[in-house]
Amino acid sequence: MRGDIHILLVGDPGVAKSLVYSEPILYIDSEGQIHYGPIGELVDKYIQKYKHAVDRYGETEVLDLHKIGLELYTFSVNPLTFNVEIKPIKSLIRHRAPEKVVIIKTKYGKRAVLTKDHSLVAYKDGLLIPVKPLEALKNKLLVPLLKKIPTSEIQLVSSIRTGLGEIVLNEDVGYFLGYFLGDGSVTLTSAGERVEISSNNIAVLNRLKNIVEKNFRIRCKIYGSKSNSYRLVIDEPRFVSWIKENAYSDRLELHRIRKKGYMSRLKKIPEFSYRAPLDYVLGLLSGLIDSDGYVGISQKNTCKEVKISTISMNLAYGITVLLARLGIPYTIRVKKTKYKGKEIEYYEVNMVKIENLVKTCKVNNGNKILKLRRVSEKTSDYVDRVPVGRNLLIVLQKAGFNKRDLRPLSAEFRGKIYRGYVGRKYGLKILRTISLLAGSSNELLHHLKSILENEYLTWDTIEEVREVPLVEIEPEHHRYVYDVSVKDNENFVGGLGLLFLHNSQILQYVARIAPRGLYTSGKGSSAAGLTAAVLKDKSTGEYFLEAGALVLADGGVACLHPETRVIANNEYVKIKDLFGEDRCIKAILNNELIELNYSENEVVGINLKSLTAERAISTIIRKKHWRGKLIKLTLESGYELLLTPDHLLIDGNSLEWKHAASFKPGDMVLSIKKIPSHNNDVYVLDIIPTEWTAIVEGNDFKELLEIINKFYGSVYKLSKISNKRAYIARGKLYINVGLLKQLLKLAEKYNEWRNKVIKYSRKSKSEKILTTKITPELGYLIGFILGDGHVILDKRRGLVRITQSSKHEPILNKVIKYISKTVGKEPQVRRRHVISNINGRRVESDVVTVTINSIVFSYIVNYFLENGLKRVFKLPNSVLRAFIAGLIDSDGSISIKKARKNGKIYKVAHVDIVLANIEQAKAIPLILRRFDIYSRIKRAKNVVTVQITCRKDVEKLIELIKPYSLKASLASLPPKIKAIPSRENVIPRKISIEIARKLITSIRIYDLVKSGAWSTLYNTLTGRRLLTKEWIRNNMEKYCNNNLAEDLKALITLAISEDYYLDKVINVETINYEGPVYDLYVPNIHNFLAEGIIVHNCIDEIDKMRPEDRVAIHEAMEQQ
Repeated sequence: MRGDIHILLVGDPGVAKSLVYSEPILYIDSEGQIHYGPIGELVDKYIQKYKHAVDRYGETEVLDLHKIGLELYTFSVNPLTFNVEIKPIKSLIRHRAPEKVVIIKTKYGKRAVLTKDHSLVAYKDGLLIPVKPLEALKNKLLVPLLKKIPTSEIQLVSSIRTGLGEIVLNEDVGYFLGYFLGDGSVTLTSAGERVEISSNNIAVLNRLKNIVEKNFRIRCKIYGSKSNSYRLVIDEPRFVSWIKENAYSDRLELHRIRKKGYMSRLKKIPEFSYRAPLDYVLGLLSGLIDSDGYVGISQKNTCKEVKISTISMNLAYGITVLLARLGIPYTIRVKKTKYKGKEIEYYEVNMVKIENLVKTCKVNNGNKILKLRRVSEKTSDYVDRVPVGRNLLIVLQKAGFNKRDLRPLSAEFRGKIYRGYVGRKYGLKILRTISLLAGSSNELLHHLKSILENEYLTWDTIEEVREVPLVEIEPEHHRYVYDVSVKDNENFVGGLGLLFLHNSQILQYVARIAPRGLYTSGKGSSAAGLTAAVLKDKSTGEYFLEAGALVLADGGVACLHPETRVIANNEYVKIKDLFGEDRCIKAILNNELIELNYSENEVVGINLKSLTAERAISTIIRKKHWRGKLIKLTLESGYELLLTPDHLLIDGNSLEWKHAASFKPGDMVLSIKKIPSHNNDVYVLDIIPTEWTAIVEGNDFKELLEIINKFYGSVYKLSKISNKRAYIARGKLYINVGLLKQLLKLAEKYNEWRNKVIKYSRKSKSEKILTTKITPELGYLIGFILGDGHVILDKRRGLVRITQSSKHEPILNKVIKYISKTVGKEPQVRRRHVISNINGRRVESDVVTVTINSIVFSYIVNYFLENGLKRVFKLPNSVLRAFIAGLIDSDGSISIKKARKNGKIYKVAHVDIVLANIEQAKAIPLILRRFDIYSRIKRAKNVVTVQITCRKDVEKLIELIKPYSLKASLASLPPKIKAIPSRENVIPRKISIEIARKLITSIRIYDLVKSGAWSTLYNTLTGRRLLTKEWIRNNMEKYCNNNLAEDLKALITLAISEDYYLDKVINVETINYEGPVYDLYVPNIHNFLAEGIIVHNCIDEIDKMRPEDRVAIHEAMEQQ
């Protein structure tokens, strides 16, 4: 944060917004193992252990985990993307407890106990926002719950050590423990304690006996009785002790109260079960179903269910976590029954959508087996619901659902949308129907699709919020209430049913750094109020946000000119084109309008800790009006960057961020030399315009017809509903390409059809090309046409012309061969003699013109060449290298030039690529950086040249394109006599000096002088020169050994990274400008590549907002 710190402190820092001691939360330890236990037990354990590191603020104690080097993580939902993420826990917190707390219950029985001010996470108008329980109840808001635990980053445990030796956690062990938790007990006899399991099914007990003897390697016995009841008895003391320790919450209380059912209330799922393999989990659930399970039909919902009943609350909690491991939806009901005239409370866990469970569960009870087999595959999704926002009504209207023939369907959809939620299956029906009319590219539909496809979340509504005395809930632990602080998303998973609970603990940290605080309550203490307030313009009626105290702490504007080009989503685009005017949030900063656009874009940036290039996600685009001076930096690489004076760049000497206005000619800036690559194929079907027509025939026609009949009944109905072209003629199906794509995605056949050759038509004539994706041969042609060809694409025709001198006959033959292989027909070839006047001289030459008449081929070539090669970055490496080869063969040269240095003449390898369009030329060096090849842009009067002058880079290029390029295959470089250092290999001054200092102090000066390194290191240390990556690589082995300090080795590794280079500023100008300026917000790395240079992302109001603040700003605007 720059400038003075001014903070609006919302709320009282002493207010306890927390959970009660026994409320369980889901967390992960530093070894990646998952735990599910009471939050109070976790917090008390570490606060007691690290007393010296606890910060105390009034009645609040805070343990900063970073301070003590402890790593804990939890599952957290991203409020913008709805993705379930694993996030670090920043701190553990406990407060003095209030007298009362609230119990919240959802419609399907999920529960949490917390203080009345603690927040939940809830859905409203497309966003996840923090809300108080009573607000969620009043407005019937949907709250997210963890449906399936992501296990990709969790360390599973396949075996455990016990007093009986190592026990493998397999299906059998899981089944035994599950059955014991249902129908087992630890009994106290005159001979001591023993484990007993009772059943009237001898087959089940025989299986349990075999499991114990095989897996635990101990003896056990089965006893019978006259009433056809059998008992399995295990009296091995070590086994009994192990059962008591893992299957009961309090082993010391087991026999204290001799009351029927008391011991069963203490049962719990063993802790290691949460991180055990899935086979074990399925076995445990099978055992529970065999012992305490019931398979039947729900009368109310007419769907098949499997129910497990237990009087143990801890056991019910644990079962829900195991079901979350499998992603099985469930409901929970607290019921009551009478036993000997007394009312007993028990929990019933009802599993629905159990197809996968039925396939994998191996129960022994014959009656239950038969019932499970009869469970239908078409189970109800009444539990698995998803939210829909009312803004979807706008899509319905724009898509034409108010037409007479669509009104019944429209009324049906509107009813569901007004309700606020739909079943997941029904939601998919809504999505595919609306997509046919509105197009799948609609952002609201894309948002709905992401929710429907999110397998990790399910949703519920709050049905009851009841206030109770804390002492009733926690008779033994009512002194404190507890909370955890979670990085970024500020929410975590807890309670019965794994609700997402909002972390409400920020005020203590603000109070520590604020010189003074303003305390507000009620409406003034909204999350949005921390950074902004909503105001209404009286003249226009439009709503804006006025910056709050955090935003006003910084009055700077750090932005880029709208024509600045960045690599986003593998496209080379102008930054202004990323900003969606139709989905922005307007705000006021210092009486000036700003606009924020929430949109995720994958950009390229650099990790400043390792100096390696990375792909990162930009989440926000900002737009502001600017009136004043802009700084124009011209760099040695040929790029020009136009930005506001206070925008930050990385100084190449100090590796620190500096304002653009402070740079002067001769200074260095940091940039990326090696752009992260990819190998994602580009398919023809992906890029053909949606308004074109596809002609489907043969077997493909039959397959597509089956798909249409399955979902829409007939081609006629499809055409009528979608209002798009679709008909059958002459045994062929003519269908709109956009409609075809939606159908294939609906039928989950899109990836398969990508690999089919399809005819396309723009108006009348139809044609096809012989390839289904952009191949290296096609990439070569695109590059060649960029150099010496042009595309004509209008309403009447589509053709490509290539013109070359007849001297390049071998190259032309290769081009014609590739055209025939790709397009499927021979091009027209015309030879002629041409007389030209070049610079006043008469020039005669024989030229060859190659013409390709193909609308599809012309469109594909134009698709990649238009808008300054905007889409060439989509090509995978295999195709991109062929593209470079084609460009070199057409308009490039690999030559040997003479250079004079210190009176000596040297032969230097040189590559030149000549282009007429500066925007296209600016893309070429970045394309070459995908392969770690550095080049520069040289501007002349009518042409632009891209030059590669470093021998190492020339060699890389030749090897790269040799399989495709004739010029590269014929190139012969002179022998290397002397290495001439290139500027892109220079190491930053700060690192150079540090390496030189450490080497001089680590190695004997005699050895350095003898090896010839002393003068270089001395001159570096005194600031007269800089080290280069090449020098370090070539000279380190001469005088260094493995005894170098680890920090020096790490510094050298950092210095010689090929991902970065230093660009030199050769000119600085100031330009008057009035108009919009833009910037991106890139979490984590906070930088991105713009015009070939690393720039900082926006650092004022965006950086000062937490994710929920940004969500609340959007929410505040929506409420007006």
